[in-house]
Amino acid sequence: MKIARFRAARRVAFGVMMGDEIVEIRGSIYTRFRLTNTRYPLADVNILAPTEPAVIWGPGLNFAEHLEFAASVLGKGADELPEHPEPWHKSRNSLTGPNDPIIIPKDSSGDVHYEGEAVAVIGRNCRRVTPSDARKYILGYTCGNDVSERTWQKKDSTFWRAKGSDTFAPVGPWIETDINPQDLEILVRLNDEEVQRAHTSDMLFTFSELVSYISQQVTLHPGDLVFSGTTGTTKAMKPGDTVTVAGYDFTFDGAEAGQGPNYSLVSGTFRVSRNGEPVVTLKPEKRIYNVSKRPTTEAGIHTMILGDLYAVIGDKGEDGAYVTRLYFNPLVVWMWAGAIIMVSGGLISLTDRRHRIGAPARRRAQGPASAPQVAAAE
Repeated sequence: MKIARFRAARRVAFGVMMGDEIVEIRGSIYTRFRLTNTRYPLADVNILAPTEPAVIWGPGLNFAEHLEFAASVLGKGADELPEHPEPWHKSRNSLTGPNDPIIIPKDSSGDVHYEGEAVAVIGRNCRRVTPSDARKYILGYTCGNDVSERTWQKKDSTFWRAKGSDTFAPVGPWIETDINPQDLEILVRLNDEEVQRAHTSDMLFTFSELVSYISQQVTLHPGDLVFSGTTGTTKAMKPGDTVTVAGYDFTFDGAEAGQGPNYSLVSGTFRVSRNGEPVVTLKPEKRIYNVSKRPTTEAGIHTMILGDLYAVIGDKGEDGAYVTRLYFNPLVVWMWAGAIIMVSGGLISLTDRRHRIGAPARRRAQGPASAPQVAAAE
């Protein structure tokens, strides 16, 4: 069964997926419920995160293939197989729906990575259960993205912002209740390109072991989420690499250090072309101010009638690659045109005297008022 949480007709409800429709339910997904006669086409609803958890749990280093990459982020010792799960939790505010945007914090270095994972949804209060019994306390499974800011993850002593920032936990679209959790393939695509592939049979600790381990010290409640952990690595750009965004080819020619009036900087060079014809050269900067030591980014922007091209440069890795963000935002200039049209409409409306504040009203010409006629008594 596929259980989804959705918004339709200005209200939030749970339902069961049936083909291209979702059938609304009455009752609780954690106890008993029944199907109603209310149906919605999927195209007419907004699919939300499938639960509203009290806590979102994630295990550190739960795939052997991820250990080497984690060691490059966290330092020595992270490449050793753990003896037991090392759970931590993401903030509740990090939860967002499967189709909602991920908001990159303004003070982020830009080194933000995806981590595609399977997610267990707790269905009953769970306290000090054994691994063999833990399966009974899990309602089902869904998909999740453990978004991670690698610079903060490396520098901070905890993951409070590296993994817990707002919108850093997209989950959904629905809960599968009738699947084998240790026989799932995890596939991640970035811009239609496959970037991660894993299998839950490779988890160092199964979902039952994770739930059991957490429950020994912390009670799990219905709706709580337990991520599987991630596998593999992510990619950065090296000088000479070309990435295509919305038909525009961004070629990274490298970066060089420089000095500003009160900051040091790294400036990148991106040549942008379309169909082999040069369009523009963008030079984004990453700045670190001398006093506060706080990094900021200055995007390279090129404005066109049909949209804007953006390039942002982040940190440099040990292999010489830079973390970059490349965007094409369509019709940005038309937002300003819309504002001008609105202002023009307001000015035109003021030409009507009836709409002007304090405009004197026109009065009809009237003759002198006549006194009321009183009949004389005889």
